[in-house]
Amino acid sequence: MASSSIALAQKDPDQLADQFLAGAQIDPDFSLIDQLCSLSFSDDPAIACKATRATFSVIEFLCDDFSDFGIALTSEVLVRILQYIRSTPAGSKLDSLLNDFGFTSPEILLERFKNLYKKAPISFSDRKKVIKIIVLSRVTAGADIAITSILVKRLSQTFPSASLVLIGPSHLQEMFEDVPNTRCISYIYRNDGTLFEKMTSWPELLDIAREETLGHQTGEVLLFDPDSRLSQLGLLPLIDDEHTYIFPSRASQARISDNKNLSLLANEWLNTMLAENKKVYPHLTFAAPGMSLYRNFYSAVKAGGCTFVVTINFGVGNNPAKIIEGHFEEALLKRLLETPNTVVVLDSGRGVNELKRIQHLLQVFNNAHVHTAQITDTAIDRFSKPFNHGLIAFKGPLCALGKMIDATDCFIGYDSCGQHLAAATRTPTVILFAGAPNTRFIHRWAPTNKETITIPVINEPPNNTSLLSLLNQVETAVNNLRSKTLAPV
Repeated sequence: MASSSIALAQKDPDQLADQFLAGAQIDPDFSLIDQLCSLSFSDDPAIACKATRATFSVIEFLCDDFSDFGIALTSEVLVRILQYIRSTPAGSKLDSLLNDFGFTSPEILLERFKNLYKKAPISFSDRKKVIKIIVLSRVTAGADIAITSILVKRLSQTFPSASLVLIGPSHLQEMFEDVPNTRCISYIYRNDGTLFEKMTSWPELLDIAREETLGHQTGEVLLFDPDSRLSQLGLLPLIDDEHTYIFPSRASQARISDNKNLSLLANEWLNTMLAENKKVYPHLTFAAPGMSLYRNFYSAVKAGGCTFVVTINFGVGNNPAKIIEGHFEEALLKRLLETPNTVVVLDSGRGVNELKRIQHLLQVFNNAHVHTAQITDTAIDRFSKPFNHGLIAFKGPLCALGKMIDATDCFIGYDSCGQHLAAATRTPTVILFAGAPNTRFIHRWAPTNKETITIPVINEPPNNTSLLSLLNQVETAVNNLRSKTLAPV
């Protein structure tokens, strides 16, 4: 190995990422991005994985800033990564496709992206031509509820005769099952993939888009991109630019209002693009037969003497910074169960790590002689409630959690998919918003409906005083929701 290669291999990817961000505001050093890219192609899987994580930590940090500066620098970073991959033998297909589009230099690709942010509204005459609309997923279920569901509902109202083609993970089929004229195409973005896999998924997506536009005249097909990872945040084209519309979700929005959430901003952007004055809320379309099973489950729980059911999801979407440390989860469950005739349904989460956390909590309370039980979505119709006070661990897919939340009296969770499920179902909710990089991030992602109480949590080492204060805040919020639930109609 050449001495320069050895020196690079010895560099820490996290330090390279921190070094880039430290100088980003004044003079970004893109050679640091090149070094991260090189490390991500390392023959050592551990180095490659760490370099990929560090590279995307830069992108996520800039995106989470929700600023025009963050948008501009993120685009430059992504283009730099693409340029590096294009120069490798493995990236020859990507290079060839980009050249076919005329993107022979990074500057051309960046200019195309900037122009897309300046799109004029769709004219009424152009609306009449539309017979199909392609909508990309935001990849994560929570973001698809908060943002993509707004686009889907509004577009289905404005273009009732057009077919909607949703491209993304399988949860889209669950979320929009009953939306008329809607078809979902499964497309997996490798969140856990290598840098190369993440950045070269576009050709396959381009093939799908070309098949969907085949045989259609100009203007008959529109593409709505909610700032999706599938298109590298709108950077890479899928159909002609004239009929591509990108929701600028990461813009500062200071000219409008800096404290609105992404659902409201999506509505405002659509009002501009569609020349309308409407507002819809995040929504889901659960299949009606399934909902009755969950309502029957809660009726059975209440029939035994329980007066209040709380559903909890401690999922964090692979972001451990959102977890509140200091045995908070155990202390919260204990505090909730101090109130008589209360049943807590604890969702088992997604993935091995979350399941282990939930099983540990279940064992803790079982050892403390609290009534516990476990159920799954496939057996919920056969559940025989053995108690009117205690803890029930629940395991099921995303749509099952949504139905469980929809039927419950109150939901508690971190800033993750659960809060968006609760907002879409108008369920009284308490959200613990930990790990936010800035206040604007909370404004963007926290639901603003009146049924939701959001409690920001400062990132600091937990102590008994701060833990007690937070538990008191949650208890007060839950009791307020409980009093409304139990109040006579």
